[in-house]
Amino acid sequence: RPLFVPEGIGERAAIRFDGTNDFLAVPDNGALDLGTGAGKGWTVFAVYLREKSGTQCIVSKGTTSSNETDWRFFSDDTGVWWGSGVASDTNAWFGVAEPPARQPHLLAATLTQTGESEGTKVFYINGQPYFSGTYAAKASANDHPAVIGGFSASNGNLGGLVAEVLVFNRVLNEDDLNNTGWYLQQKYGMDGLFEYRAPRGTMIQVR
Repeated sequence: RPLFVPEGIGERAAIRFDGTNDFLAVPDNGALDLGTGAGKGWTVFAVYLREKSGTQCIVSKGTTSSNETDWRFFSDDTGVWWGSGVASDTNAWFGVAEPPARQPHLLAATLTQTGESEGTKVFYINGQPYFSGTYAAKASANDHPAVIGGFSASNGNLGGLVAEVLVFNRVLNEDDLNNTGWYLQQKYGMDGLFEYRAPRGTMIQVR
């Protein structure tokens, strides 16, 4: 069982995973499934700190097999990876260089689905966007739990901290995405490129 750390990241509470046999499982729920079919958009945020080397899962839903993975965030010694489909499709399963290790980072991702298994993705590392091409091999939804810190007690274990995971079963608009990212940056004392967007609309002043 992972440990609660009162001042884990930015003097805020976080959960510490030992990299050996710790994980947290969230029961399967339709809101956590990407699924297939046009219009099933999705956004996720994760605040984490990786303290060990090797392949380590931050949060995932599925098995170790890519064609059974609904979605997955993980890091290894080559970068940070976002998988939401078959690993042979580099647009459905792609990675970018990870900022310096042993520092907290904010991951965010959006997925816009345009067909039964096609769409596009944007992966944000500390607010810096990276765009995929069109993916065409996204895996189907599954009934596995969402797991934070690994796939199981013995596979994909994260050695480090996770402070927050937010999942939205829609694609956030630009303002909502920036404000959520900015809020997490401020909350955990992290540098990043997300900026606060003031509410838009018409103001009526009555005197």
